[in-house]
Amino acid sequence: MFGKKKNIKKKKTFKKSKIELSDIPSSSMKREYYKKRREQKRVKNAIFKTHFMVKCLLIIFLLFCSSRIAICHFWYLPQNAFQKYPSKYLKIIGNRITPEDKILKTIKTIPIEKKPIYLINTSSYEKEIEKLSPVKRAFVRRYWLPARFEVTIEEEIPVLTVSPTPNAPEIAALTRDGRVISKNYLPLPEKANKTYKILTYDDYTKWSKDEIIFLKTLSQRIEDFSGEKLLYLDIRNKRDVYAQLESIKVRIGEFNTTLKDRIERLNSIMPQIENLKRQTDYVDIRWDNTTYLKKKSKKPAVSLVKKDAKENNNKKPESKQQPKQIQNKTTSKQTVKTNNVQVKEPAPQPLSLKTVEP
Repeated sequence: MFGKKKNIKKKKTFKKSKIELSDIPSSSMKREYYKKRREQKRVKNAIFKTHFMVKCLLIIFLLFCSSRIAICHFWYLPQNAFQKYPSKYLKIIGNRITPEDKILKTIKTIPIEKKPIYLINTSSYEKEIEKLSPVKRAFVRRYWLPARFEVTIEEEIPVLTVSPTPNAPEIAALTRDGRVISKNYLPLPEKANKTYKILTYDDYTKWSKDEIIFLKTLSQRIEDFSGEKLLYLDIRNKRDVYAQLESIKVRIGEFNTTLKDRIERLNSIMPQIENLKRQTDYVDIRWDNTTYLKKKSKKPAVSLVKKDAKENNNKKPESKQQPKQIQNKTTSKQTVKTNNVQVKEPAPQPLSLKTVEP
């Protein structure tokens, strides 16, 4: 193996042959050679000039077209673009609570600049739209053919509505973040998120985020364990809270550590009182292990007072009838006192239902 030389193949290199004047034998052939060379140079120069001219013409044409497109009227918004909605110059997306006319009114406050649409600053429009109470963020996009705006709205999510009385309309709505939506946007449309009605006399604008989430969670738990829709939650007296369901009222009492367990008892109470709902005024779950049913009074107190007033006006005063009226009033007061005592007495059995007559 040692001593043998490897056969190395040498690559053959070929040199391009060039025609030189010394190789041309006669003068006539030299003249022909020079003519051909001149013709080749002329052709090359002509091709170069034509390419250069074509490029220059294309550049001029593109500049002309771009200048005409830049000043084309399609780039400009007309001064009356936002006079009405719907319009081909404006499109609004994502608004559930905020009506289009309020957004359009806000956009009208900003004058339209006489500039191409790609030079218009949209941040001023976005800031004005975000001043509306239901709007969390606003985005304005610009489009061409025709020149137009597309406004995308991101709204706050309302969870509670506030009212002073059950029959009064809502005066405000509250979001998760504690933001207040004014009554100008109420009542909320059906496509908005579900909200719970709260009755209160407090200054709801000072409620914290935790208080709003607590009331929203409490209302949701009442619906889940009762199986009925919650019409309103009455917290006007925070020591004696009521929850009005579709078929019956629930007396919850005070917010304390046993609130969660008392609400969960509705899951077992509601099926037991299914046949007693018409006769029951409210269900009392203030106590830990006992549930009371307050029966409805057959005759309301207001009507009795009116009848007694009419009888007293028609009849002549007699000495014998006066002590009877006094006795009736005293007996009615005694029954009310006994009822209150019965409610406050603790029950021996857990989750027992007791009826309390008025």
